[in-house]
Amino acid sequence: MIVTVLNSTVMKSIPSILDIEIFPNPTAGQLFISSSGDKNVELVEVFDMQGKLLLQTKPPVRNPGIYEIDLRKYIKGNSLVLLKITETEKSYHFIVVVHHSTSYQ
Repeated sequence: MIVTVLNSTVMKSIPSILDIEIFPNPTAGQLFISSSGDKNVELVEVFDMQGKLLLQTKPPVRNPGIYEIDLRKYIKGNSLVLLKITETEKSYHFIVVVHHSTSYQ
């Protein structure tokens, strides 16, 4: 399943059965993914709007169920963030447009 979410401060429109939140959007550089239960963020890929891969990582867990993605070193603007979420025997992919307003290059 691929879901595209645009222009949301806290994206609660991702299916509520997954109980996933991505915030803040727009971001000043730090992006957080909150998941509950047996859902794991397996992979995060960040692309610029021309399709260039900027980052591919399994994000570190900041607190139980909170993953952190650092976008500060990338040029400000919009990015596409592809998330691979797994739970038990299911896998979900989400594409999210994220706006980061600060560049630290």
